[in-house]
Amino acid sequence: MHIRLAASMDADDIYIWRNDELVRDMSLNSGIVDYESHIEWFSATLKNENRYLFIGEIDGHKVGVCRFDLDGTTLPKQALVSINMNPSFRGRGLAKPMLKKAIEWCQTKDDTYKLVALIKPENKASIQLFSTSGFVLHSRHSDLLEYHYN
Repeated sequence: MHIRLAASMDADDIYIWRNDELVRDMSLNSGIVDYESHIEWFSATLKNENRYLFIGEIDGHKVGVCRFDLDGTTLPKQALVSINMNPSFRGRGLAKPMLKKAIEWCQTKDDTYKLVALIKPENKASIQLFSTSGFVLHSRHSDLLEYHYN
C-alpha cells in the first residue's frame, strides 16, 4: 500500500466513489453531490492547509481516499478522519493499511491532534475498521458513534 496526497487528476474518481449508493447510505451527508459542487469542493480541498486528502494505491490502482479535517481551535486540537474505498476494492482488507499509513503520515507532520471518527451505528464496516485500528468508542450521540484514536 502506498499513499499520496490527492491531486487534480483524482477529482473524477473521488466524485464517482462519493456518489456510490453504499457510500451515500453510510455518509453523514447522504445526498447525491452534483459534479460542479464536487469540483468546487475538491479545488478548495487541495488548497486547504487544514485538510489532508490521501489516495491509497496498490500497483498503480487507486483503492480509496482518506481525509483528515484539522481543527486547531478546539482543546485538544482535533482531526476528523473519514475514509472511502473505491467500490472495486471493497472487502479486500485494504482500508486498514491505508488508514494506518495516513495516520502515520499525519503524525510525522503534527502529532498533537486528537484523531476522531464519527460513524453511523449501521456502518459496521467502518466500526470494525476503526475499532481494530487503534480507535476506541468515546461517546454515543443520537445518530452517530464517536471514536477517538489512542
